[in-house]
Amino acid sequence: MSDLDNYREEINNIDSELVQLLEKRLGLASKIAKYKLINNLPIQNTAREQELLESDLSYVKDKEKTGYIKTVLKTVIEQNVSSGASSCHQKS
Repeated sequence: MSDLDNYREEINNIDSELVQLLEKRLGLASKIAKYKLINNLPIQNTAREQELLESDLSYVKDKEKTGYIKTVLKTVIEQNVSSGASSCHQKS
């Protein structure tokens, strides 16, 4: 196997892990949305989202990658909020 093949294999493994983690995160976000619906809480909590983003970005070791990682994390959060709002509207 060439170095290129090894790198690609490693990326494939990471992507598989990412997908599993994203699915797990979406499942938890759905549970949170249901809880908020039952307890008449707003789906979106921008203060919590900002707190989460800042906390997650504190784990970035290579600060040159902060912008990219921030974009990815914001997209994940936005999609979770959108998915939660959508599932709550379907239940109403």
